[in-house]
Amino acid sequence: SFYPTKNLWAFGDGGMIVTSEEEVYYKLCLLRNHGMVKKNYHSLIGWNSRLDEIQAALLLVNFRHLKERNRRRKEIFFYYNERLREKVIVPKILPFNRSVFNQYVIRTPRMEELRLFLQKRGIATEVYYSLPLHLQSCYRDLGYKKGDFPKAEKASKEVLALPIDLTLKEKERKYVVDCIANFFR
Repeated sequence: SFYPTKNLWAFGDGGMIVTSEEEVYYKLCLLRNHGMVKKNYHSLIGWNSRLDEIQAALLLVNFRHLKERNRRRKEIFFYYNERLREKVIVPKILPFNRSVFNQYVIRTPRMEELRLFLQKRGIATEVYYSLPLHLQSCYRDLGYKKGDFPKAEKASKEVLALPIDLTLKEKERKYVVDCIANFFR
């Protein structure tokens, strides 16, 4: 995703798919251009998902800064981890995994109270997937019901994303951490 809040961003929506499978590549090329095999001939229903030249130019400029941006997010990630681990469940990166630190998501049974507390203090947070995927109406035909995935349902009520934006100054990070500490006092 090249959404503006991502590590590598453009002005609006956009994205990239990478594959080494020739057949997948061919189908994706069709899908991104209305399923058109040649001018005015469509072999399947697709979308207009072509990235325009202005977006591509912006991405090329942004790409030059990606390593530094990821390094900065990593710094914020570990700043939070070090100072919040006694208050909430902090994210872990296992030794065999890598991260670009796009989100910083904590977990607490008091998520909703904390979210409101931080909101009143001017701290933007986000709750992703407040309704687990198996309970979304678009997946109703799969036949899942409440209780089928209790861990996902519990997590949906406990996870909260904190600001990890590149522009976050040290005093702002400290403010976030101090507010969370005050909440749990």
